[in-house]
Amino acid sequence: MKISDIAWLEFLHIKKDRRLAAVLFLIPALYLLIFGYLYSAQKVRELPTLVVDEENSYLSRELVRAYDQSETFRISGFALNETEAQKEIDAGRAQIVLIIPAGLTRDLKEGKSPAIMTLINGSNMIIANAATRAANEIVATFGAGASLKVMEAAGINPEKARHTLQPLLFRYRVLYNPTFNYTNFLLPGLLGAVIQQVLLLGVALAITREKEQGTWIRLLQSPGGLKTVLLGKGVVYFLVGCLDSLLTFALLHWLWGVPIKGNGLLLLVFNLLFILALVAVGLTASLFSRTQLEATQVTMLIAMPSFLLSGYTWPMLAIPDPLKPLSFILPLTYYTHGLRALVDRGQGWQALKVDVAAFLALIFLCWLLLKKFATNFAEKQENNPVGDE
Repeated sequence: MKISDIAWLEFLHIKKDRRLAAVLFLIPALYLLIFGYLYSAQKVRELPTLVVDEENSYLSRELVRAYDQSETFRISGFALNETEAQKEIDAGRAQIVLIIPAGLTRDLKEGKSPAIMTLINGSNMIIANAATRAANEIVATFGAGASLKVMEAAGINPEKARHTLQPLLFRYRVLYNPTFNYTNFLLPGLLGAVIQQVLLLGVALAITREKEQGTWIRLLQSPGGLKTVLLGKGVVYFLVGCLDSLLTFALLHWLWGVPIKGNGLLLLVFNLLFILALVAVGLTASLFSRTQLEATQVTMLIAMPSFLLSGYTWPMLAIPDPLKPLSFILPLTYYTHGLRALVDRGQGWQALKVDVAAFLALIFLCWLLLKKFATNFAEKQENNPVGDE
């Protein structure tokens, strides 16, 4: 056959296979639209910001207003002290803390340069970079104006005041990742994405391979039936996932030096639940796929958007509202949230409740679908018994 003949036959095959045609022609454009919309804001906005106002004066309230009017910050509340405010950051209810020292107005009148402290959640470098830059600009701009007003109010000639401005000093402390280490920020989330892709694909292909080889019905008619088949294949990939997790976390910590601040046992249990959820999703996807190609396409649809929409790289608070429902159905969203709480912030069980509940709900939903499949298959076997192949 000529090259043109082979090419024409392949084109006809793609045309006939609607799912393959969609993957080749529609998925790239769809993903580009999703990711383009994801980054349409171009930067993070409205970061929840707590205020510790030790000055409580007209000047300090004006500074708080300056932060609130910025598109980067949103004043979400006030705290009595730095310790209380940091607990709110630990719990994920705030990203930034503005600390205004007592004596701000007095120091400006005396020609001193008081320092404004900003605490920043550094577990996400996009948030940390945006907050540091915006806070520095606000303090510098506000400080110059406030100093000028104070000096003029004290009777200093405006021209002289402009030449003797004592600006506010910008001080900040980045929590959890003070060195802005990109390895600490990116690798743990990438680890989860890799494990997800490997397990989903491995489990999905394990069953569709039996279908393509013609041994699927024989396995289902063996003693124990579908339950035995699913448990037998699921156990293997669950153990593979456990081994992968141990190996990658060992490399993460010992080779790349990423600190793991949380409880090791809790991290292990959390990973086991994530792996179990992935195995359940993979088994479900494979049962409703006829071929290995279809199973690969289904798992690709899950894996491709997961890393960006999970909130690990691009913050969840910056994801457009129409895309958030898609984020909330992805297992990686809950894994990366819990992983950041354990690895970066060293938090405990309380920080993982939502994530664990999501994994358990996903496992339960997959179990219902698998049970439904088993029931339907048993009914078909009763009505149309098939002998061994």
